[in-house]
Amino acid sequence: MTDLFLKVKVHQGQNLPFVIYSKPGSDEIIGLFQVNDHVYLAESFSETGFIMAPFDGENYVLIPEEHSEIITEKYELPAIPEEGAVSQDYDETAKKDFEQLVEKGVAAIHAGHFKKVVLSRKEKIGGTTKDVEHLFPRLLANYPTAFKYCFYHPKVGMWMGATPEQLLKVKDYQLQTVALAGTQLYEDTEKVHWEPKE
Repeated sequence: MTDLFLKVKVHQGQNLPFVIYSKPGSDEIIGLFQVNDHVYLAESFSETGFIMAPFDGENYVLIPEEHSEIITEKYELPAIPEEGAVSQDYDETAKKDFEQLVEKGVAAIHAGHFKKVVLSRKEKIGGTTKDVEHLFPRLLANYPTAFKYCFYHPKVGMWMGATPEQLLKVKDYQLQTVALAGTQLYEDTEKVHWEPKE
């Protein structure tokens, strides 16, 4: 176990907040380990640290740098398979179930029930939600081009995930947002026309 994951285990054992994350294509994991269990909220977005923003837009929970120990650790990036190479390490039943779901989706489109459909599946993995030192390296290996994170606050909860979509970009002190599915260009009007997919 590395120093960073040892720190994760100790912090969880002491019910102290932390976040670890790795940027797309990076070989570094950055950890912010809060020194108390206070729930800090981002108010002006001038704070430095890591913000976990819920969908409801109510409270933006902040793990502030000024109240955290920061640890950075390098890890070895996994080899990217040659183009066309497919891992044979998959559940054959889950694969067949998903293929049947795709067939049903295509049939529903042909029958006129949908114009488009986005299919997803739930993946169950072994271990417990507290087994960060085993689960997070799997995110690093499986999603090298995504933003990977594990956020924990004993009074708020734990989230671990990987997002392949770039949400924000900063270049020369300029912040740019990136359009995601279901977004549209800002127009200075109170009447917004939303398409069904948005």
